Amino acid sequence: MLRNGVGRSYGVDYRTDGTVINASTPSSPGWASSIPAAQIRGTVDQLTAYFLLERQLAQRGTCALVVPVFDGSALYNVRFTDIKSEVLAADSYQNFAGQTQLCQLVREEILRNPGQGEDTYQQGKVWYAPLASGDLMLPVRMELKLRSAPSEAISPNCGGTVSTFI
Repeated sequence: MLRNGVGRSYGVDYRTDGTVINASTPSSPGWASSIPAAQIRGTVDQLTAYFLLERQLAQRGTCALVVPVFDGSALYNVRFTDIKSEVLAADSYQNFAGQTQLCQLVREEILRNPGQGEDTYQQGKVWYAPLASGDLMLPVRMELKLRSAPSEAISPNCGGTVSTFI
């Protein structure tokens, strides 16, 4: 996989006994993870962090959640907090119209492998709505704030914010 023009191969093996193995393949000779296995234990991958929030929102109605994440490159917390309930109207950016719960997310970095300073979101907002029956809510709109905006990834008029809509 190429990320910011550099070859990367990330892999995290979450075992049933709770251990986590960094299965990332070095993209250059001599590269190795400097994050101790003991610190990775009890983490989840980034996508699972969002799934945990979706389930909690449906069950408890609150975004208040801190999830420890290891993505093969960095160890960090994703802190979700409530902003407000909001009714979205369909517009030129999204097709969804209806009641949502707006959550703030902040990435709190704990430890990163040296030389793995690629840009990623630092904070953002996610609007969730009960689109499916059952015990979860789904994201219908997302806005992420990046540390910087590489010209090949984001239009210069974007101002460092990536917006995703359904």
